[in-house]
Amino acid sequence: MGHLVFLAIVTGYAGWYATDAYLASGKLQNLVLIVPGAALCIGLAAFLAFREFRPAAAPAAKPGDVDTTNPHGDAADPAGGTVDDRIPPILLGMLGAYVVAMAWIGFDIATFLFISAALYLLGQRNWVLILGYSAAFTFAIVVGIGQLVSLPEMYLLGWALP
Repeated sequence: MGHLVFLAIVTGYAGWYATDAYLASGKLQNLVLIVPGAALCIGLAAFLAFREFRPAAAPAAKPGDVDTTNPHGDAADPAGGTVDDRIPPILLGMLGAYVVAMAWIGFDIATFLFISAALYLLGQRNWVLILGYSAAFTFAIVVGIGQLVSLPEMYLLGWALP
């Protein structure tokens, strides 16, 4: 029940924020990020609320079945090991460093380094894939933000398009 209350609060806030933004200024430039974000939030909340009402259909374990969960009850890593509990706090620390680094080295370089480091931390060891994906994603984000938002972003490489 607590999950549903939290979802109702988040959904209500997202709806209020989108409505308030529309009432402040109905221009596309004002709503281009707010309305899709609110719609995504409300859609995700509806999906999660639906899952709360769906009955859990876990089959009963039979004698001799292999236990595929770690001690915390999470699903085991498909590669055969268990999920490393150190990864989420490390990623949170990296996210904090990313936010601080944006002011010093620019949004583009900070994004590239964060994605590269996160992929490596999550187990990817193919450097061509790491660097290629990071560069492509960074370029797409920089160009996309440059086209959608007319704010002066700080780019080290000067990728901002007019």
